[in-house]
Amino acid sequence: MFEPDYSSYSKEELLDALNSIDRKSYPERVSEIEKQLEIRDKSTKLQVNENENEPEIKKETSLLSQPLDLFGRIFYSIIGALALSLFLKEVTTGVVSGRTANISADDSPVSFWIAVTLGLIISLSAFAKAIFSPSKGKDET
Repeated sequence: MFEPDYSSYSKEELLDALNSIDRKSYPERVSEIEKQLEIRDKSTKLQVNENENEPEIKKETSLLSQPLDLFGRIFYSIIGALALSLFLKEVTTGVVSGRTANISADDSPVSFWIAVTLGLIISLSAFAKAIFSPSKGKDET
């Protein structure tokens, strides 16, 4: 009898096979497909809808849900501190320095405050990533 080699299937092919397989007739194939899916993408969580017996893919997409090690926390803290210092410099001087031109609060107040606000958002985002991301466990790489 023909046994498919699921190790050579792509993720999309595995999902297609899982959706179309007769679960009652081939439970060992279902478990092999699920095993291969876990191997391909550990961050993808496979849940079987009990009513319809169709898999639902739930993927963690939040930036804050990704674990950080100590180096990552230090990196994001430094990025946040640099962005915050630029923000404070821009607010106190009233000028946003650019590559080809400067944006002055006197000449173009709307553009100035948009640039300053973006700097503040970048700064706060980096600090949030450093502070609120979960720590990497010993078994995670």
